[in-house]
Amino acid sequence: MQHNLDDLAKCNDYPSDEAISEVKGLLSKPWKRLEETNAEINRLEVLLKKLKQTRTGIEGSMNRYSSILAPIRRVPEDILQMIFIHCLPTHRNPTMGASNPPMLLTRICRRWRSIAFSLPILWARIHIPFRIVGDIHPQHPGYLIVPAHTVSTVLQHRCQAVADWLTRSGDCPLSISITCLKDYHHDCDFQPETSILLLKIVAKYAPRWAFMQLKIPLETYRELETILSSCQLPMLVRLRADISDEASDVYWRPSLGLLESRNLQFVSLRLPYSWGARLQVLAQRLQLHQNITYLSIPMPCPVDDVIRLLRSCPRINYLRLSLERQHLSPSQVHRLLDMVPVSFITKLILRSVLGNWEDVDTFDLGILIGHHKSETTATVTDKILLPRLEHFELYQTRVPDDTVLQFVLSRTGTIPSISILKYVKIVFSRMKIPGHVDVEDHVRMHLAQTSIKKIHLELNYLLPLYGTDSEIVDPLSPNFIGDQTHNLNFNTGDKTWTLEEMDDEIDIP
Repeated sequence: MQHNLDDLAKCNDYPSDEAISEVKGLLSKPWKRLEETNAEINRLEVLLKKLKQTRTGIEGSMNRYSSILAPIRRVPEDILQMIFIHCLPTHRNPTMGASNPPMLLTRICRRWRSIAFSLPILWARIHIPFRIVGDIHPQHPGYLIVPAHTVSTVLQHRCQAVADWLTRSGDCPLSISITCLKDYHHDCDFQPETSILLLKIVAKYAPRWAFMQLKIPLETYRELETILSSCQLPMLVRLRADISDEASDVYWRPSLGLLESRNLQFVSLRLPYSWGARLQVLAQRLQLHQNITYLSIPMPCPVDDVIRLLRSCPRINYLRLSLERQHLSPSQVHRLLDMVPVSFITKLILRSVLGNWEDVDTFDLGILIGHHKSETTATVTDKILLPRLEHFELYQTRVPDDTVLQFVLSRTGTIPSISILKYVKIVFSRMKIPGHVDVEDHVRMHLAQTSIKKIHLELNYLLPLYGTDSEIVDPLSPNFIGDQTHNLNFNTGDKTWTLEEMDDEIDIP
């Protein structure tokens, strides 16, 4: 009969009464054991629940005193101070929000608050988001209009918070970044009291400015220059200024008083387009000191004015330019790159502003191709431009891929008098041509035959525009960084300065 049951289990035939009776007899003992097992499981689950409740009670009675044994409470104060300092962001200045350090560190416990408030270096860096008072009109659906009186109240409180913050900085050199926005629907030619109050608070500490970053409208900058007219800037080493001028006021002559600091080494300026013809003012200011090593001017500049400017900076080793394409000739570029101190530059970022002749590439990368001595003569075919160049970036160009390849290969150690390239980035204003030379593959194969481990080579060809929605941040929040725009060539992240620089870490000398 057992054999018949096995066959019956393998099919779906109708079971006989005898088969049913036999199966019930075979399963009677297993069913009983299963019931006994389930009963034991239920008993143990009830016991486990009671034990967990007992454990929770024991833990509750211990919590009152167990925190005393927490290792963090025995960390010495000087170690905590170092931990606090390393909590600060390095790619920008700290915001004033309660959810970010250093303010977050003051909300943990009384001891941490006391240590944080007594550590001046924690408060020596600050990012200040500000606005011209007026109704804030939403840039995104679903956001309500913020009335002017609410904006004014928030900004008044922020001014007091800035004053308290900087008071805690002791005698430390200061790193300050200010982003002052003007709503597109707000139109006025004067500075509200809150803006003037903020500028006066910050200017009070001008003698201790070591790093200053400004992204402000022209009218705000005018007020700042007036306030700083009687201030000295003996410690200012790094300056970034992005001054917007929607009205293109060509009649106002900027004094650029921030450049009066004789210790300036790092200068990055984006001035209104209407100021491009007044670079002589900038050159005159820079003639006062010989310490500029970093100069970035991402605004359209005539080549002759740039040459005049560079003569004021004999120690420069980093240069970023945006040249006026309409009046740019290969001979001017050659003269620019052949002059001293440009010949000592190790890093060059060159932007060419597209004009009416977008199909014409006025910069010839071929002038930077290194050449060996002629095999038939003892003379050098051409003078080598920028022999110490290690980092090169070129934007908005139509240079052929063959020229790019020759440029890179000529600076890979084949000529002893030329430094080896470490970083090359070229952004083309053209599509990649199918079937043409693949620069990256050729460079990779060439390096495999040399002792050079790697050259960072980044070639960006023209692609259809696209972008993704970035995170929306309340413009009145103390965590507001600034308007984040889509940029295909740069990853701005949550930085307060979206222009690409050599070193985005905030250093206090």
